[in-house]
Amino acid sequence: MELAFTARGHEHILATHRSTLAFTREDWLTMRGDCIVAVSADFEEKSLRKFLEKLPDASPIVVTISAGEHQDRFEALLNREFSDKKEMVFRLSEHRSGRTLGIRATKAAAHLDRTLVSSLSRPETTVAVRVAA
Repeated sequence: MELAFTARGHEHILATHRSTLAFTREDWLTMRGDCIVAVSADFEEKSLRKFLEKLPDASPIVVTISAGEHQDRFEALLNREFSDKKEMVFRLSEHRSGRTLGIRATKAAAHLDRTLVSSLSRPETTVAVRVAA
């Protein structure tokens, strides 16, 4: 079972947040959004619903982020309560909200490979994201 989508890099991506990591459908980002690692994410609500429906709550998932030749991955537990249409958040903690797709993640934005983050901070970068169960 897999969910895949693309996103874009942005000049304000810092990826310095120590407890969360997020993707947003918005095409803009301020310097305060230090957990956001990609903008203009094109995850589809229909595909996401199917993905959530087929897996039990707290199923292990693996998230892979690729940008050109750079890649990183982390694990988390699925939160079936996810319902947000604009943001997809992964947390190190067990905090659940409608914005949280994964809890107990093994990485937050600050833990990503810094060469990948360098690529993510360029607006021309296409980012591929895969969430696999």
